[in-house]
Amino acid sequence: MTYAEPVRTGLSRLGCSSEVAEAILGHSHKGIEGTYNLHGYEAEYKVWLQKWADYLDMLVTQYETQIY
Repeated sequence: MTYAEPVRTGLSRLGCSSEVAEAILGHSHKGIEGTYNLHGYEAEYKVWLQKWADYLDMLVTQYETQIY
């Protein structure tokens, strides 16, 4: 398993669109869409990577609470 699989799955579970999640992972559009859709998704990256970080923080907090 690579880092991409849990990140991609996690973003989907959080509600991130496939288009944005694929862009975050660096996957480019194919064919005509790849030629004409030059949107960079920078604003979306910021929003969804922050949601991902918040989710991971929540998991760590839950884990630490169970240990102590």
